[in-house]
Amino acid sequence: MDRARFLVGAFSITPALYADEKIREVIGFGADFIVSANADPGLLALCERYGLELLASGRVPFWWGGDGENAGQYAASHKPEDLAGILAEKPASPCIVGDYIVDEPNSRDFRAINAYLAAYRQACPGKLAYVNLYPNYASIPKNTDAECISQLGNASYLEHIQQYVREVDTDYICFDYYPFTGRVYRTYLENLDIVARACRESGRDMWVITQAGAWKAEEQIAEFQVRWQAYLCMAYGARSVTHACYCPAWWEPTTSCVDKEGNRNPMYGWAKRVNEELHALGDVYMRYRSIGVYTTGESTDEETQLQLEAQNGRNGSFRGFADVSISADGGLTIGCFKGENGRAVMLVNCRDPRHAAASTEATLSVKPGTKFTVYRHGLPQTAAADGKLRLALASGEGLFVVFG
Repeated sequence: MDRARFLVGAFSITPALYADEKIREVIGFGADFIVSANADPGLLALCERYGLELLASGRVPFWWGGDGENAGQYAASHKPEDLAGILAEKPASPCIVGDYIVDEPNSRDFRAINAYLAAYRQACPGKLAYVNLYPNYASIPKNTDAECISQLGNASYLEHIQQYVREVDTDYICFDYYPFTGRVYRTYLENLDIVARACRESGRDMWVITQAGAWKAEEQIAEFQVRWQAYLCMAYGARSVTHACYCPAWWEPTTSCVDKEGNRNPMYGWAKRVNEELHALGDVYMRYRSIGVYTTGESTDEETQLQLEAQNGRNGSFRGFADVSISADGGLTIGCFKGENGRAVMLVNCRDPRHAAASTEATLSVKPGTKFTVYRHGLPQTAAADGKLRLALASGEGLFVVFG
């Protein structure tokens, strides 16, 4: 797994796709790796044939935090000393670049998980021990504060992430978030911000599993919303995004990238176009590291506007670069980056991510003669600003702007 590249993942590959044509479609979709797929010999042969990398399920005893009722029980069922023997009996392949070990653990299990990860790294040097964390809306059916704590093991999501950084030795933090599934939308930027800050402070990469499906067909999200999630994650410094789900898994089967039989749904084409943009931009984007995020302008959507205001409230006086002033006629999220050869910003339209026609215009006020390279849909456009650079952004669009 070449983590110097911006990586795109596909979550959930089922036996219906264990065929040459279907795996070629996964490659054509733009996936660099797949997650949540069993290490089946037939699938491994196909992945080897087509150069598709796999974070495998089924080789290592899996753990899911669920509703929190099993909190604190990881150590009893996962003995580090048993792992090498377990792996010795499982399929091996050069296409397996890591194993999906833990999903959404309670913090009471962090230390035991870390011991297991150490044993995994010893048994599988160079491979990734994949851990995915809860989002900040972690809850169980009654959605009370006490029950949220029973899932996270902490009084707040910030404390949950801080404890993970202290106790679990991974060089990344990964979480899943599905913003267009009801009330959870209102805390999306906060979740991104908490994890992004933890990654900056601890020197880790941020990985995000994004929404590519819906509970009901009538709640299907659109291409501009798939794009918005990806660029917003990048504004916060994400180094990888994974579309959930490729096969339906928990979503209504017509809303994921392919249905239960592996036939393409509209989501396949939408996410494929977004992936093409991400790969086109990736080489340039990965030369820079996030230094912070702020917002400007006003959203026409109340929940979005509250998120934009809260973002600036958390970040205090941070407003990017002193010699570059950015304004917009609608809500705009601005990710700020530094690299060896200059600076950059990721501008993401946040006028209203739930409406396809919600365009906005951003204005960058700079020293006359400043030269910019603007990456739209991942492709470069060189521009010289005579004091101001005006950029139109369609709904869901993100622009990466590089300057000295």
